[in-house]
Amino acid sequence: MSLDPSVERALVRGRLIVGLPPVVVLLLTTASVWLAGGVRASFLVMPAMLLGLVSPVLGYRTYLYLRDRPAAETDPAARVRVFEQANLAASGLATSIAALGWIAFTLSGRPEALAGVATQVIVAGAVWPTPERLEGFLE
Repeated sequence: MSLDPSVERALVRGRLIVGLPPVVVLLLTTASVWLAGGVRASFLVMPAMLLGLVSPVLGYRTYLYLRDRPAAETDPAARVRVFEQANLAASGLATSIAALGWIAFTLSGRPEALAGVATQVIVAGAVWPTPERLEGFLE
């Protein structure tokens, strides 16, 4: 299937927005596991774990809200921007929760704090930009 170049660029930008943050957080988490030690503070573990467990729902519901928002614009470029905003909002929410989990794990060494890191990958998969999803925004 041949896509318009602007649509193809939007898909590439969307995939970077959604795919890059989980990679960075996973790399930071891996580094933390190898370098674990030092400070042991566990006050962030429970909030990080709970937020990590609800982050797929929060991220995907945010994505759906932005996707289903009535578009007053009939311009395809404006709709592509809404597509990018939806991906950015869902990914940003999941990434911030995963970063909290990474910080809590780094401070405490308790693996349950990494719930947000694992669920960030789920959110990224749920909103991964595909031509079909972009077409849903353009309709």
